[in-house]
Amino acid sequence: MTREHLSKVLAETALVAYSAGFLVLYVLIKLSHLPIIPWLKF
Repeated sequence: MTREHLSKVLAETALVAYSAGFLVLYVLIKLSHLPIIPWLKF
């Protein structure tokens, strides 16, 4: 496994983890009706 391939895999993994984390955060905000962070509700 070359260094370029490894860095590409790491970058894609980080991107997927970031997207998944954002999606979970979005769903939690939508599910919770408490106005904790009103400006984050889209």
